[in-house]
Amino acid sequence: MVGIMLIACAPLFAQQITGSVRGTVADSSGALVAGATVTARQLETGLGRTATTDRSGNYLRLELPVGHYALEVTSKGFQKYLQEGISLNVNETAVVSIHLAVGTETQQVQVKADAEQPAQALRSRPFLPCFVHMGALHR
Repeated sequence: MVGIMLIACAPLFAQQITGSVRGTVADSSGALVAGATVTARQLETGLGRTATTDRSGNYLRLELPVGHYALEVTSKGFQKYLQEGISLNVNETAVVSIHLAVGTETQQVQVKADAEQPAQALRSRPFLPCFVHMGALHR
């Protein structure tokens, strides 16, 4: 009986303490940019994780430790893009859509603004502690 209750609580212990960042990379005319390199760098640790945009200009970086991030995007023929002020919380997804400006990679566009607030639909269930009433086992 105790084993069954432990199994029922197992998903609660498997909760991740990470967040995600996703978005789309486009040029100034709105055309999607495939093959762009998107690096999410955690400001507290300097840890950088990289993703590459797909054919539709979309990128997704899962399981990033919670914290504050800067997002850097590079692609041939475009200025380097840097956005700061991205905060990731537990089980949230920050949505950051990026518009690259035509130019050389040595030029840089810097944005100091928060990412779009995470959508409620993207949140995982909150951690709920599992309590067992021992009196119920003796009935």
